[in-house]
Amino acid sequence: MMDRVVVFGVGQIAEVAYFYLKNDSEYEVAAFTVDGEYVKEPYFSNLPVVPFEEITRSCPPDRYKMFVPISYKSMNRAREEKYLEAKAKGYSFIKIYQFQSNILWHRGRGKQFYFRE
Repeated sequence: MMDRVVVFGVGQIAEVAYFYLKNDSEYEVAAFTVDGEYVKEPYFSNLPVVPFEEITRSCPPDRYKMFVPISYKSMNRAREEKYLEAKAKGYSFIKIYQFQSNILWHRGRGKQFYFRE
């Protein structure tokens, strides 16, 4: 059985992450999440968008993992904030790799990792 994952975000970076998770990983994306004030539509890529404040009810951390691919603008600070908030909710995190990449020497670094060429 594949691990089920919630992706934080509903923008272009989340869409790219979803593509790689769907087509080149051992994970199944179950839902997307964003802060409640940013929920504009109930679905993104045909999957539910759940307000982050409510995510533990529909996707409990004992049954789902989290991935936080945030855009390049202030990315490290924003990603760290959301990572820490999700960690405080009890989520563990995934690492994904684009296996067609020519450089895989980063394998295994950090708690959450996204590498693409």
